[in-house]
Amino acid sequence: MTASRYAYCDLEATFEKREDAYLVKDAVMANRSAVKVHRFNPPALAPMREIAPDIAARAFTIYLPPSYGVMEDRRYPVIYLLHGNTQNHLSYFGTYSGGFGLNLQSVLDELASPNGYREVILVVPDGDLPESWMHQASHRGSFFVNSAHNGAFETYVAEDLVDCVENNADHCLWNTSDEGYRVIRARQSRGLHGMCMGALGAMNMALRYPGKFTAVVGNFGITSLNEFIFPYSGDVEPLMVGYLKEPDLQEVMDTRLATLAPSLDGEHYPDNEFPIFLGPDGEVLMTMVEDPENPVGPQVELWSAFYLRSDPYTYLAEHPEAIEGLSFYIDAGATDEFQLFENNSAFSALLADLGLAPSLDIGPESRHFFEIYESLSHVDHITFHRIRKALEFLLNHLKG
Repeated sequence: MTASRYAYCDLEATFEKREDAYLVKDAVMANRSAVKVHRFNPPALAPMREIAPDIAARAFTIYLPPSYGVMEDRRYPVIYLLHGNTQNHLSYFGTYSGGFGLNLQSVLDELASPNGYREVILVVPDGDLPESWMHQASHRGSFFVNSAHNGAFETYVAEDLVDCVENNADHCLWNTSDEGYRVIRARQSRGLHGMCMGALGAMNMALRYPGKFTAVVGNFGITSLNEFIFPYSGDVEPLMVGYLKEPDLQEVMDTRLATLAPSLDGEHYPDNEFPIFLGPDGEVLMTMVEDPENPVGPQVELWSAFYLRSDPYTYLAEHPEAIEGLSFYIDAGATDEFQLFENNSAFSALLADLGLAPSLDIGPESRHFFEIYESLSHVDHITFHRIRKALEFLLNHLKG
């Protein structure tokens, strides 16, 4: 057996679809899609091994289309899907579903064309953090960003996971072959899909790894951290403006920040002490602190000093060339309690300023899909439709 830094690589489970799958051709009529789970130790998270072994060892779920086990010479496009907060790599599959009843195996089987041309491999990495590490159950996601406190989750996915799946790097999958899964190892066949928390990670990775992905999806997620925290500017008046005179506004703001602060800046806020509070007239104020990188210098606003380093909007504004070769799908609910429509609108407007006009077209020629849809809440029964539509967008843009 080959020695490897992936000391704990193993296959945890294999599941098969119970219903009939789409038929690819007569030779594979009895074939069904499969879902498998692997566990490995990404090099990017190795520094966490001594202090948080549950973070250093990561699992991922992989969906293999109906023809995969029969057409052994065929390679497939691949989608890397980043899950939402408080969920994990198993949340969107069958009886393991904690992701609002979504079964991605069934959805992808249904989206596959009868001749198999729309078949795809799907990889869902685990971005969840142990509850004991985050000190609370409701906000424990990594947001798939590189954090000094939680580890380099962006690097783990964009580099280590891709290398593991596509090349079996360091025998992270199995020891009998140097081959990974049969994906097409090319940008035009590689897509990113983020839901909620995962949208932040997906947008960051798509922009910060030029030439690696061809299309990216942000389903009801965060694409502009500034608009997520300060939803009080622009032409659209968010619903939260009405809360300004309510005594529980501070609690609402803390809830928003509780989702982000421990993940993005857990080193400075391990006890969930946040840098934003309300002034006497309801205005949003900042806490000024010493700059740890310049302790004898002036005080800085924590937001500009730390949080924006993980902001897709800020990165794109500073690196407009990052849109080259990328296609974007962005959506949000009109009555999302987190007001995510505002930060998505800001990101879409920036794309438009850079020459990518928005449309409601999900076809292969569309480079910028954007829609604010009618919803009841952040996640509701409409979620199924939105995720399916986003997957169709990716299938239309990936080359197979």
